[in-house]
Amino acid sequence: MKNKTLVTSLIIIVIALTTVVGFLAGFLFTTPSEQVTPTKTKTALTDTVTAKTTEKATETATATQTSKPGTFTVYVTALEGLNLRNKATTSDTVQAVMPYGTAIEVDDQTTADNRDWYHGTYQEKTGWFAKEFTAKENPFTTYENTEIGYTFDYPKDWTIENNKADKPSYDWRLSIKGTTAAEPYFDSWVNPSGFGFEEYSESVSEKSVVVGGVSTTKKVLRNPETNVIAVLVQFTYKSNNFLILYTYSKAKELTEQTIFDTIISSWSFTK
Repeated sequence: MKNKTLVTSLIIIVIALTTVVGFLAGFLFTTPSEQVTPTKTKTALTDTVTAKTTEKATETATATQTSKPGTFTVYVTALEGLNLRNKATTSDTVQAVMPYGTAIEVDDQTTADNRDWYHGTYQEKTGWFAKEFTAKENPFTTYENTEIGYTFDYPKDWTIENNKADKPSYDWRLSIKGTTAAEPYFDSWVNPSGFGFEEYSESVSEKSVVVGGVSTTKKVLRNPETNVIAVLVQFTYKSNNFLILYTYSKAKELTEQTIFDTIISSWSFTK
């Protein structure tokens, strides 16, 4: 009986050892192709991400190529003003004439009619204008009078000749000499006394204007003997009387009127 029990126990032990050895052999001798399965999955995931990134980059590049150029500011350099047209051609209708020194924001550009064109808006009118008559640098600079309290813009290549007080004749006088062929001369006085313009006896025109928020009249006069034009503007602001006189030869009337209008339209008070 004891021998039979011993044999049975040995058989059970042998079976158990066989099972353990089989399990270990299966683990240790697994084929290489099965071990890289997770790596294959990882590689596939990487390819998918790469494909999406490449597609997105392509879409971005395409959008960049077809988008319009960013907006930027240019200034009118044509002394006689620059035409704003409905279409990019010199044969199209003129919507407005933009004065010398006008700042325009460019939102598009093209080439047509044998020249380059910019697109922008001036006084709520949108259209095209010739690039060659513009510059990215402002042709005007700013004059500031801290004593009286006012500023305005004038062509930066003009020269200030007087800028002082001389009481009791006037509280302040500013004189600026222009550089165009018409020899323009800009004079302004604050609280002047004893001024007369008898030599400019011929009235050319009158027009309502606004200077620094003050409504007044721009009078254009002519000296019949010399043919010199005088533009006269007078107004009062906070008890100060202002007199502006702008003279030039009639040969360049359109050009000088445009420059003068730009000057007075930029006028503002600081006190």
